[in-house]
Amino acid sequence: MVAGLWDSWEDDAFVRDKESGVYFDATKLHVLNHKGRHFSVRGPLNVARSLQWWPVFVQAGASEAGRELAAQTAEVIFVAHQTLDEAKSFYRDVKGRLAKYGRAPEHLKIMPGIFPVIGRTQEEAEEKFAALQDLIHPDVGLSLLSNMSGGVDLSQYPVDGPLPELPETNGGKSRQRLLFDLARRENLTIRDLYLRIAGARAGINRLSARRQTSRTSCSNGSKRKARTASTSCRRGCRAA
Repeated sequence: MVAGLWDSWEDDAFVRDKESGVYFDATKLHVLNHKGRHFSVRGPLNVARSLQWWPVFVQAGASEAGRELAAQTAEVIFVAHQTLDEAKSFYRDVKGRLAKYGRAPEHLKIMPGIFPVIGRTQEEAEEKFAALQDLIHPDVGLSLLSNMSGGVDLSQYPVDGPLPELPETNGGKSRQRLLFDLARRENLTIRDLYLRIAGARAGINRLSARRQTSRTSCSNGSKRKARTASTSCRRGCRAA
C-alpha cells in the first residue's frame, strides 16, 4: 500500500507550464484504489515522488518476526549487539534468510549502533563520558529502563540491587532480551543498567577512545564480518 502511494506520480508528471496552464500530466498520475483487510486507501499522494523514488527501508529489531521482515523487505537493519559472537550469529542468520525471497546478501546492510565519545587521549575521552553520565537524573534513567524492560515499574525494587526476573512482553522483545542478557552477563545492578542505556540510548555500544583507537575499534568489527556497516561506524566516529 505504501509503495503504491509512493508511485502515485511518474518522474516527469509535473509539467508546470505557465503558458498552457497545465500543472501536471494526468496520464502520469496513478490512483492506488487499495482495498485490503485493514485499510482502504484511494490515493494518490499529494506530493511528487522524491529523486530516489522510495526512502530507504530500515528495520530495527532482532526478534524472530523482525528478522523475517528484514529479510523480506529491509535494505538496512539497525542493531545493538553487545558481543562479537552475538553479532556474527545474527549476521549469518539474517543473511541466510534472503535467498528464499529472491534477494542476494548484498541487498541488506547491517548497521551497528555506536555511541562514540572521542578525546585527544583515552583519559580525556573517559572524563567526557563520566561528565555525560553525571547528567543522567535517576528518575529519567529508571523510567527509561522500565519502558524498555516491557513497561514494568522498577521503582519498587532496590536501585542498587540486581535486575529482577521479569516476564517477556510484546513490546520490543529483542531489546528486552538484550537488556536482560547484559544485566546477567555483567552482573549489573538496576542503576548500572539504566546508566548504561540512558547515555548511549537503547543499549548500543559505547566507545570512549582517542581518535586512532576509535577508528581501529570500528574497523575491527566490519573486517570480522560481524557487521557490514563500516561506513556508518566511521561517520559516527568522525562526527563526534
